[in-house]
Amino acid sequence: MRGRDGDPWLLALAGLDALIALLAVWGGLELAVGAAAFQLPTEWIAPLGLRSWLLPGIALIALIGGPMAVAAVASWQGIRHAAATSIAAGVILLGWLALQFVLFGLQVPVQIITAVLALAVVSIGVVAARTRHV
Repeated sequence: MRGRDGDPWLLALAGLDALIALLAVWGGLELAVGAAAFQLPTEWIAPLGLRSWLLPGIALIALIGGPMAVAAVASWQGIRHAAATSIAAGVILLGWLALQFVLFGLQVPVQIITAVLALAVVSIGVVAARTRHV
């Protein structure tokens, strides 16, 4: 059964993955261009040898937005390993957040919200995989 044909777990994954992908692209663009709402202290990234948020913004788009977009399409299309794709994208996001925590600590509420969303992706992905026996 395809996600778009009514599998509720794959539909949930498709929606959640797509939402996170869109937010990652939006957030990455905002970081890269230095939008007012995303003016984060460069001191946080100075230990990495960076002086602007351009590269972290691009990394957010590529490393989070990309896998989440692929997972969203896989779930929507109902491909065989859609659940595993979503789980992998969720784990990548959790790793991204862990790196943030190590580098800067817990700084903004969106980190907690994003962690909850990533855990939801992984959890729903596990349920979907078990339900589909994949």
